Amino acid sequence: LAKGSCCTVPSRSHHGLIMLSQFNMASTASLRFQRKKPVVLTDTLSTVHFRGSVMLGVFVVLTLLLVLSAGPQHHTWDEEFPHLHLMYIATAIAFAFATTLDVLAYTNAGSEDKKMLSAFLAYVDGIACLSYAVHASLPTHHLHDAKTGNPVWLLRFLEWAVTCPQLLYWVGLVCRGNP
Repeated sequence: LAKGSCCTVPSRSHHGLIMLSQFNMASTASLRFQRKKPVVLTDTLSTVHFRGSVMLGVFVVLTLLLVLSAGPQHHTWDEEFPHLHLMYIATAIAFAFATTLDVLAYTNAGSEDKKMLSAFLAYVDGIACLSYAVHASLPTHHLHDAKTGNPVWLLRFLEWAVTCPQLLYWVGLVCRGNP
């Protein structure tokens, strides 16, 4: 439809009967969210790389601890849950693809803000990729649910503990919240 043209859509009357009413497409477009100013991020690219390096470093060190602390009882989970192995491999590949797209967005970014956001997303997606790759290939220390006996993956909680605070910080920046 051309801008400003009318179309007919069904609507309900107060009696529950379907009636037809007209509305202007241009007026509904003006009801969408509009930003008054462009988003200006307060961080610098070097700050983003520092935060990402710290996230990655903490994740790698604590992941190594979980792998090294895994005892013989932690090597049998893939026998109990064989479908998880394939799901973790597929998810690691998906996050590797997402990380690749983030790096491409970083190298082709037209502005400093887009470069910062794509760098941050590359760190977060890279950590998720590593997490799933470790789950698919190495035994890690995990706990067992007392009621069901299912494994509780400490590595998943570690991934969330490292990335979620940074994600919330960036959502606050983009939404103009005070960090």
